[in-house]
Amino acid sequence: QARHAMCEYKERQCPGGFFKIGSKCYKIYTDTTRSWEAAKSKCEAVDLVLPTKTDDANILRKYILDTYGDMWVWMGARGVGTEFQWVRSGEAISNTSPLWWTG
Repeated sequence: QARHAMCEYKERQCPGGFFKIGSKCYKIYTDTTRSWEAAKSKCEAVDLVLPTKTDDANILRKYILDTYGDMWVWMGARGVGTEFQWVRSGEAISNTSPLWWTG
């Protein structure tokens, strides 16, 4: 399924075109939808990473809804068996996480 790429910037100061939630900077590429692998490659091509576990999930979700409307974005998680896990840590993502919403 194709979705938009959202990337996380590792520095504290957000460059132009990024938005800050908590201590992290994010950028959503809305030029085209991509597969998960293509979204990961898009982030890596500009020295960014797909977002991973965040304590600011509710704020991030609200920002996306308020700014872009009902839009799907890829994050740094993958389906493994019957659950989803963060790719970098392998930690499971709860079905009740605010990062999931009907779209």
